[in-house]
Amino acid sequence: MHVSFSPDGKTIVTASWDKTARIWDVKTGKIIHILKGHDDRVVHASFSPDGKTIVTTSRDKTARIWGVDTGKIIHVLKGHNRPVNKTSFSPDGETIVTASWDNTARIWNASTGKLIHVLNGHVNDVNHASFSPDGKTIVTASSDNTARIWDVSTGKVIHVLKGHEKSITHASFSADGKTIVTASWDKTTRIWDTKSGKVIHVLEGHEKSVDHATFSSDGKTIVTVSRDNTARIWDASTGKLIHVLKGHEGRVYSASFSKDGRSVVVVSLPSAIDTTDSSNNSAQMQIWNAKTGKVIQVLKWPIDYRNKITFVQNTNQLLTGTKKTLLWNVGVEPYKSDSPFNQALLDRAYQLVSRELTEEERAEILKEN
Repeated sequence: MHVSFSPDGKTIVTASWDKTARIWDVKTGKIIHILKGHDDRVVHASFSPDGKTIVTTSRDKTARIWGVDTGKIIHVLKGHNRPVNKTSFSPDGETIVTASWDNTARIWNASTGKLIHVLNGHVNDVNHASFSPDGKTIVTASSDNTARIWDVSTGKVIHVLKGHEKSITHASFSADGKTIVTASWDKTTRIWDTKSGKVIHVLEGHEKSVDHATFSSDGKTIVTVSRDNTARIWDASTGKLIHVLKGHEGRVYSASFSKDGRSVVVVSLPSAIDTTDSSNNSAQMQIWNAKTGKVIQVLKWPIDYRNKITFVQNTNQLLTGTKKTLLWNVGVEPYKSDSPFNQALLDRAYQLVSRELTEEERAEILKEN
C-alpha cells in the first residue's frame, strides 16, 4: 500500500491491492472518497501540486486522474501494455510521468489526459521516473542496468547513464538539479553530472543490493539503504563514506534526511516474521545524528505480519499500518519536503502522541486481497 499527503497536509490518499484508492480526512480519520475504477491492484497514488487532482497507477496497465473534491475519474491514461508502477506530477502540475514494466515511461498532459511522449529506449522494466526540479527533464531507472535523462519537451533521450551492472531501482535529482543519484542491485550507488551524463562518483561499501538513495535538501550528503541491513551517509562532493548506520533489527526499508539535514530516520522490519504470534514482531525506527553517526532515539511498535507499514510524505504526521494502526502527530504545521519524515518528527521524537484508528478504519485502510 502506498500513501501520500495532499500539499496542505489535510488529506491523504492510499493505494491498495483491493483495486481502489481512498481519500482520507487526516483530522478525523474518516474516508472522504473511495476511488473505484481500476481493474487490478492500485500500486501508487499521489496528489498534484495544487492538491486538486490525484493520479493513480495500477497493475491493470492504466493510470487514472481523479478529482479530489468529487472522487470521480477525470481521465484514464491508456497506452502502457504492462503494469504501471510509479507516477508523479511535474513541479508545475501540468504534466505527469508514468513508469511501466513495458520498458517505457510516458509523459501525459494532466489537464486533457492526452499522451504527449512515449519515452522509448529502455529494454527492461522501468522501475522509477521523476522530474527535475525545473520540470524540464526526467530521469528514469530501469532493470536494463541503465538510467536515462529525457527532454520533457521533445521526449528525446539526452543521456544514457551506463555503469551499473545490475538493475537500477531508483533515480532522483538533487534539489538544484545539477546531479542525479542512482541505486542499484549491483551493491553500488552512483552520482552523475546531469549536464554531461558522466559518472562523478561510485559509492561502494554495501554488501548487498541498494534499494534506495536520496540527497539531503542541500545536496551535500546522500543516504542509501541496502539489503545488507545498513544505511550509509556519504559526502556527495567527494563520494566518501561518512557513516555506516548499523544495528538495525532486520531489513532496512527506508531512510531519509530531516529538512535541515541534521538527522536521518531509518526504518527496518524483522528479517523473519512470526506468523503464529504477531506480538513477537515489531518494526523499528532509528533516528540518527547525521553529523556524528550516533543514534538519537529508537522507536518500536508491533506489526501484524499480514500488513505493510506505510510512511507518509510531506507532512507532520506518520501513519503506521500496524496491528494497532496509529496516526502519529509530530508537529503543528506540515512541511513541504521530499522526505518521508520532516524536522518536526526529529525535533519532537520524544513527544509523539498517537491516535489509534477504529477497527473499521483499520480494516479499510489496510484491506488486502
